[in-house]
Amino acid sequence: MLNVHLVPHTHDDVGWLKTVDQYFYGIKNDIQHAGVQYILDSVISALLEDPTRRFIYVEIAFFSRWWHQQTNATQEVVRDLERPLFLAPGLSTQQPFPVSPTLVPLLALTTDRDLACPGTGRLEFANGGWVMNDEAATHYGAIVDQMTLGLRFLEDTFGNDGRPRVAWHIDPFGHSREQASLFAQMGFDGFFFGRLDYQDKWVRMQKLEMEQVWRGSASLKPPTADLFTGVLPNGYNPPRNLCWDVLCVDPPVVEDPQSPEYNVKELVDYFLNVATAQSRYYLTNHIVMTMGSDFQYENANMWFKNLDKLIRLVNAQVSVPTLCYPCARVHLHLGALVMCIALSAVRTPEGSLCCLPQQQAKGSSVHVLYSTPGCYLWELNKANLTWYLGKLGSLGGLACPVGHDPALSAPAAVGQ
Repeated sequence: MLNVHLVPHTHDDVGWLKTVDQYFYGIKNDIQHAGVQYILDSVISALLEDPTRRFIYVEIAFFSRWWHQQTNATQEVVRDLERPLFLAPGLSTQQPFPVSPTLVPLLALTTDRDLACPGTGRLEFANGGWVMNDEAATHYGAIVDQMTLGLRFLEDTFGNDGRPRVAWHIDPFGHSREQASLFAQMGFDGFFFGRLDYQDKWVRMQKLEMEQVWRGSASLKPPTADLFTGVLPNGYNPPRNLCWDVLCVDPPVVEDPQSPEYNVKELVDYFLNVATAQSRYYLTNHIVMTMGSDFQYENANMWFKNLDKLIRLVNAQVSVPTLCYPCARVHLHLGALVMCIALSAVRTPEGSLCCLPQQQAKGSSVHVLYSTPGCYLWELNKANLTWYLGKLGSLGGLACPVGHDPALSAPAAVGQ
């Protein structure tokens, strides 16, 4: 079965076309419509409505400002959303046998956080720096300083639970080997980025090298600077025609068969085609889709309402599972049910049930779930594969510059 991890997110530049304060408060929207305070307000409310929903946040410069303006009660609510939901036995180190000198096992996730899926609160922090720094024109000292500032805030505010496990550089225009080395030495388990040269991307798609282990240093003894690295399929945007934000124009999911705008079959078929096409360029039966973009989720209900429908409709062909529990109670269970919420949610007249899916009843082999980069990386680790080791070339050389396909108005997406 192909598992599609939907990652709701927003990318909030800490200064671009407007000042930091203008972005945070939503001032001068005639230049660019963006109000980060409203994004965070809206996302927190939306996460509280359904325990299966997930969201990641990155730019701590904005989050810390928002945090200090909240009441103690709201801060406790956010701590509960960020706190990992499940406890499980300690994670075991996986060491698959390398089949080639150019292949290495995916580094096992650290074992000091006994979680079924590391970092899987409903709200997950990724990267954790004060900003998402550039990689081409920055000094390593400034990178270390700004990462320290953001990570220190998260540790002081949320303790070890707030520590990000995944580096997330979706918008820098190019990537340096030294950045990967720094992230590895900071203790990240993986690194995902969105932009790379369109020609490089095409080659990696054909060679199934969209995900690999990047050796970030030629001088440090391996695996000190080794870091699992993945190229996101659509930059950091959602697949075409699947953007449900106030800033987008794609039609919402219309389930009423009496409406002339009814589009369920068309939408589900389209999603299945996109997911299947994307899966051809990745090695496991898990793929990721970023559902969000620049300064999105100011009205998080629009996104989540449509994502809820999409997940339910695509998973509607799953046969009745044998193990279902109320979502609000699942966190009390251990063992086989420990990943229940992350795997599937079925809406019933009695409320949300979290179930372990069995098999597809009507031929579809695609299962969709809310997820996070941490959960996705965890599934890749569990696949127990041997991965390509990038030492030379753009992912392993000194720099990875970006060029956009001149035939397209935007970077090409996978599977479209």
